[in-house]
Amino acid sequence: MPTPKDWTSLRRSLEHFCARRERAPSEVRNRMAQLGLTEAQAQALWEHLTRERFVDEQRFARAFANDKMRFERRGRLYIRQALRQKGIAPGIIEQTLLALDPDEYAAAFRQALAQKRRHYHGRPDADFKVRAALFRAGFEPELWDEISRSEH
Repeated sequence: MPTPKDWTSLRRSLEHFCARRERAPSEVRNRMAQLGLTEAQAQALWEHLTRERFVDEQRFARAFANDKMRFERRGRLYIRQALRQKGIAPGIIEQTLLALDPDEYAAAFRQALAQKRRHYHGRPDADFKVRAALFRAGFEPELWDEISRSEH
């Protein structure tokens, strides 16, 4: 068992790790494993971190989804898969995807669409390439029919 000084140091280290940016619960648990904590120590620290809201699965999922949508122009399908890989609970994933602002989501799709159209401009297979790129980015096929056709 760590001494009180060591315990405080471990706690502060993990608090700092969590405070620098939103962390998936799996990232925090991996960090604890790297520190070589016993099961009881890890559980005590985990309870502290969740009680004090240093770790919040739902908050992480919202921040992650919004960042992927706004800055990387990724769609719901991509975001869903990425959150699954980070070990986020399925219910939280679905709540997060439903909470994405529809106008911002459509704007992200339009930005990605415009970027891909510029990139593939002049190619005989441009429409196919643009569509494939948007699907790889995780946008739903229905968006292509709904948005891109009206802008073409």
